[in-house]
Amino acid sequence: MNDKQKNYPQKGSKPEPVSFIPTLNGFKESILTFSTANNLSDLINAIKGLAEHDCKELKAHQLRRLYDEVRKKSEPNEIQLLRAKFAYAMARQTSNRSKAVIAFFDTIMEKVSTKEHVSEFKMFFEAVVAYHKFHHGNK
Repeated sequence: MNDKQKNYPQKGSKPEPVSFIPTLNGFKESILTFSTANNLSDLINAIKGLAEHDCKELKAHQLRRLYDEVRKKSEPNEIQLLRAKFAYAMARQTSNRSKAVIAFFDTIMEKVSTKEHVSEFKMFFEAVVAYHKFHHGNK
């Protein structure tokens, strides 16, 4: 195995989401109650950190494409069905950090069970996209 091959993750391996996402580690439960979270300021700061540091290897169009898919959905089952598209997007990533971010989204989507959760997840994802655009532009 040459040095170039060592940098690529093994195909089919799913990284542990929290290993690359320390900024949102303690906020997983608050994401689906985003608009009414008691710690909203801390949650917003964690989202800024996620977008600035953890999402830096994701291209704007990749993140936006995933967000556009989420935006179209209104039912919890529709969000659950999107998990397959997120898995496909994760498999196409070459960076472990990018894979971990998409895997983190998947762990949140897995918990979506009500229409309110769908709405809250959309707001969370919109904030990630907005801060990604702020920090990284069209990169």
